[in-house]
Amino acid sequence: MPDKILVTNCAALKKKYGDQGFKDIRTAIGALVAADKARGLSTQLFDISDAAKMKTVKGAADHGDRPRGRRHVRHDGMAERKGS
Repeated sequence: MPDKILVTNCAALKKKYGDQGFKDIRTAIGALVAADKARGLSTQLFDISDAAKMKTVKGAADHGDRPRGRRHVRHDGMAERKGS
């Protein structure tokens, strides 16, 4: 089980910041994961726009096109359901 799970919506980030902006964000996340690893922490990115990942927590993917008030992510026990 990871020590930290970063929950984000990659589809919404791509839509908001474009391809280059999203690439920069992914680079920054990679640096964060590496820094955590150097401190002995395991960090995992969980993309709520990924249908396969959302299925593992019995949720539906969010591609950033729903009204803000209707975005709900079930996260209780996410690490346990994912198995890593």
